[in-house]
Amino acid sequence: MKKFTNIFVALGVTLFLLTVGIKSEAVAKEPCPTGWTSVTDTVTVDGCEFEVGLCDLCSFSYPGQVKFNYFKQLDDCASILLPGQIKSQIMSQVQTYAYKYFDYCQFTLLPFDQKERKKIKFNSPVCWFARLYYKTQNDLRYYYLPCDDDAYCEVTYSYCVDKNGVIQSSPDPGFTPYNFPYDCFLEGHQVPLPTGEIGDESDCYILHTPCNL
Repeated sequence: MKKFTNIFVALGVTLFLLTVGIKSEAVAKEPCPTGWTSVTDTVTVDGCEFEVGLCDLCSFSYPGQVKFNYFKQLDDCASILLPGQIKSQIMSQVQTYAYKYFDYCQFTLLPFDQKERKKIKFNSPVCWFARLYYKTQNDLRYYYLPCDDDAYCEVTYSYCVDKNGVIQSSPDPGFTPYNFPYDCFLEGHQVPLPTGEIGDESDCYILHTPCNL
C-alpha cells in the first residue's frame, strides 16, 4: 500500500509541475496581429539573458516593420539596471541587428557607398507591465508586455554594408508618436514587481522612447 501511495504522490507532484508550466506559458504568450510573423531572439544585457518576442511584417510594401511584442527573463541573473533601462538596451540591440529578421523576405542589403538604404520601421509601445511566469524560493522571473499596443513610438532605421562587409545601421531623423497622450504615468522603479502567484501582474509603467524622452 505504501508503494502505491508513493506512486500517487509522485504522480500528483508531476501533474502539479506540468500544470504550473502550462499555466506559465498560457499567461505569457501574446499573439502577433493578423498578417504579422512571430520571431524570437535572445540578447544579453548587463550579463543577463532575455528572450525577445517580435512581430515582423513582411510584404511587398516598403519599408518592413517590426513590433516589440514582449521580453522574457531567461535566468536568475540580477541586474543593477532598472526595467526601463534593460528594455531600452534590448531594443537598441534589436534595432542594430534587425536586418537578420528579414532573411526570409530576401531582404538584401545595399553597399554603403550607395545613397539608397534598406529601411525598417520599429513600433515601440510606451506603456508596459510585468507578469510573473516562474517562481521558486530564490528565483522570480517575468514577462514584460505592452499594456496598450495602440500607444507607440515609430522610429525608422536604415541599413547598409560597408566596404569591409560590416553591417552599418543608424536611426533616421525624426520619429512619429501614435495615440499620444498615453495612459501610464509611473516610472519603472516606482512600480513593484509581483511576487505572489504565477500570472500576477504589475501596474503599467512608462518605457521612454524618442517620442517621450
